[in-house]
Amino acid sequence: MNRMTRTRNAVIARHGENPPADHNEALNHSPAVHADTTGTDMAVTAAANIFGPGVRTGLTFGDLRDIREDLETASQFVAAAAPSDDDEDPMSRVERLLRSALGTGAPGTANSAGTASTPS
Repeated sequence: MNRMTRTRNAVIARHGENPPADHNEALNHSPAVHADTTGTDMAVTAAANIFGPGVRTGLTFGDLRDIREDLETASQFVAAAAPSDDDEDPMSRVERLLRSALGTGAPGTANSAGTASTPS
């Protein structure tokens, strides 16, 4: 068995037989396939040697992981701001979720550091 066949079989065993169907799956798939790479390894090279010898610009696998995480977080807040049956204002709901995620607590209450937070 040659090296390419071994690599192909290993990727399929870990990530399934079907390629990503859309950009969302690709954004999850690419960093997952290269999970053992460092965050500084280039995933997409935009330019090489344009800004100086050895200087490369683009997106690293760490960037892709961060983008995926940011999109997941943003989608949670968008979903939380969607109209609901309760009487809470959507912006108040988003503010409450942000404060919860950041550990700052509600205005006028103790935050995770134990100090009082005040409305801004």
